[in-house]
Amino acid sequence: MYKELIEDRIGKRRIATGVERDATLGMLNAALKTYPLIVLANLSANSYVIVRNDDFLDADFPESGKFDDMIDNGLDYVHDHYQRVFFGCFNRENLLERYERGQEEVYAEVYHRVRDGSYRWISITAIRLNDDDNDDIMHVCFCRELPEQTERPFGRK
Repeated sequence: MYKELIEDRIGKRRIATGVERDATLGMLNAALKTYPLIVLANLSANSYVIVRNDDFLDADFPESGKFDDMIDNGLDYVHDHYQRVFFGCFNRENLLERYERGQEEVYAEVYHRVRDGSYRWISITAIRLNDDDNDDIMHVCFCRELPEQTERPFGRK
């Protein structure tokens, strides 16, 4: 499903930018090296698609589905001390409200459980997408692991 969404976006933008499909897909692959989990979401329609490197984290998220379900599932992987921050920043209703007020970006760092049961710091950056052809509120979310630090305040955002 995400491939069709990407192909559609590429097709609409190719005429305006002159950037070819292969170059755009190459940029996506480069982005995945820095951000191994990218979520494209239509918040108005409560839907998402994920583009990810399979070895990033241990979250068992379907490639696509309801955005609300993905956030609820994500809470299971976030350390108890950071669940309030994660949910407060990234639940759909709060994101819609923030974007409606003109906020363009939402950022948080949370402690996330991985395969071996340990926790790793990850950063999550959600950026509103502006689409002149559509009134839906959409965003792209970039996630990556942060270098280990011995001390972080709870719920940094």
